[in-house]
Amino acid sequence: MPPATALPDPSRFGVSSHARSTPDKVAIVEGMQRLTYAELDARVNQAARVLTGMGVERGDRVLLVARNSPAHLEVALGVARRRGEIVGAPRRATADELGYLCRDAEVRVAVVEPEAADAARGLGVPVLRLGEEYERALAGESGAVLDDAPRLDYVFRHAYTSGTTGRPKAIELAGFNPFHALAHTLEFQRTFGIDAADERNLALAPLHHLAGWSYPHSALLLGQTTVLVDGFDAEDTLALIERERITYANFVPLHFIRIAGLAPEVVARFDVSSVRRVLHGSAPCPVDVKQRMMEIFGDDTIWETYGGSEGFGSLIGPAEWRARPGSVGRPAVAAKILDDDGVEQATGSPGLVYLAPRGGVPFTYRGDPEQSASIWRDGLFTLGDIGYLDDEGYLFLVDRAKDVIITGGENVYPAEVELALRSHPAVTEVAVIGVPDDEWGERIRAVVVTTGPVSDGELIEHCRARLVKAKCPSEVVFVDELPRDPMGKVQKRDLREEAWVGKARKI
Repeated sequence: MPPATALPDPSRFGVSSHARSTPDKVAIVEGMQRLTYAELDARVNQAARVLTGMGVERGDRVLLVARNSPAHLEVALGVARRRGEIVGAPRRATADELGYLCRDAEVRVAVVEPEAADAARGLGVPVLRLGEEYERALAGESGAVLDDAPRLDYVFRHAYTSGTTGRPKAIELAGFNPFHALAHTLEFQRTFGIDAADERNLALAPLHHLAGWSYPHSALLLGQTTVLVDGFDAEDTLALIERERITYANFVPLHFIRIAGLAPEVVARFDVSSVRRVLHGSAPCPVDVKQRMMEIFGDDTIWETYGGSEGFGSLIGPAEWRARPGSVGRPAVAAKILDDDGVEQATGSPGLVYLAPRGGVPFTYRGDPEQSASIWRDGLFTLGDIGYLDDEGYLFLVDRAKDVIITGGENVYPAEVELALRSHPAVTEVAVIGVPDDEWGERIRAVVVTTGPVSDGELIEHCRARLVKAKCPSEVVFVDELPRDPMGKVQKRDLREEAWVGKARKI
C-alpha cells in the first residue's frame, strides 16, 4: 500500500462533520439500538464534558475497559475531543493487569464496565462505571462543543504490545499527527475500495485491540455505518450480515474456522451477497479454511494483511493468494530476511522478517531499552516472525521465532506440524508446542480439539505419513478448547504451563 501523499481536508471527516452534513444517518448499530450521527455527536460532546469534570486535560490518558458497544466509541471520541489518549484493556483484565497499565501509562481516569469495577478498585484514579452511572453523568452535561476540541475526531490509542512473552510494552512513536494518520486511514480504505459513505462495516473483533478498533473508527471518520457485535457466534454472524446488508468486515482466523465449520446447508440459508470485502490478519489462517471462506463470500472478497501495532508489513488480494496459497503478499515497505547474525537469506530460505517503519520513523518500547534494541537492524525492525521470500518477492510466514522447537538439535516449526494434524478429518483446532525433555532438549506435544473419536496413536501415525519422524509429536493432549487472546490468537505460553495437562480430556 503506497504512503499517503497529501493531507485531506479535516472538515470533511469525523463525527462532528457528519453530524452537520448527514445528521439523520445511522452511525452505530448494536442489536436493536441505532444512533444517528447527530445523536452520537451530542453524546460524544457530553462524554467529553464528563471527562473534563473528572480532571481530564489535553494530553491525558484514559483507561477504557469496555465491551463492543456505542459507549466504548462515545468515550473514546470524547477523549479525542479533550485531545487525550485511550489506553484499552479487555474487560476481563485482572486488578494486577489494570494496575500495571495505569502506572505505566500514567492514566488520569478509568472508565470501566460494571463487571470490571472490582478489578478497578485501588487504581488510585477516578473511576466511572459504564451503564447507569455513565448515563446519569451524561444526562447532567450539555452545552456547546468544548473550546479546545480538535477539528477532527481522530482517536489516538496509546498502543501496547500483546504481552505474549511478558508484560505488555507501550509502543512509542515519534511525531504522531492525527491529520497524517487520517491520510493513511483514507489511503488504506481506498486500497480496498471501502471508502464510500454508503459502506456498512461489521465490527466483530474487540474494540480494545488496535486491529479491532481501526475499522469502526475508520467507518465513523468516513461517515459510514458500523455494526457492533459483542461476542461471536458463526451462525448469528451470517444472519446479521444478511439483516444489516454488511459490505465489509474484519475477521480473525478463529472467526473463519467457526464459520467454515458450519454445515453447508446452514450456510446456504443466509444471503451474504452484500459483502464486497472481508479483511483478515492478526494470526496465520489455515489454507483450507481460507479457501472455504472464498466459497462462502465469493472469490474476490478475501484480502489479508500482515503487520502489528508496531507497523504495517504487506497485503495480498484474492487473485494473488489463489496463485500463491499461504502468502501474505509482497511487502509494502522495504523488507529483508535475516538470520540470527544479520546475514540476508537467499530466496526461499527462512529467517527473521525485518520491515521498514512507515515513513522511516522508528519506535521504541517504553521502559525496555534492551527489547527495543534487540528488534532493530540497520533501520529495519522485526515482529519476531520467521518467513521467506519467493522468487517474485512474495512473503510467506513460517512461524514465530519464540515458538520454534529445538529437539535433538533440529529446528522444528510448529506450524508445519499443525498443518499435518489439521488434515485429519477429526481435528478442528491444534497447537503444537515444545516441552522440556532431559534427553532431547524438547519433545513435541500436540494439543488438539476434535469433533469425533480419535486416538493419540492415530494422530501420531497420521503425522508420520506426512512428515519425517523428528517433526512428529511424541504426545497428544486432547482439550475442549484452546486458550486464546481476545483477537483469537492461541496463547501457547498458557499451553506450556502444566496446568493445561490437567484440562486434558481422557482418551
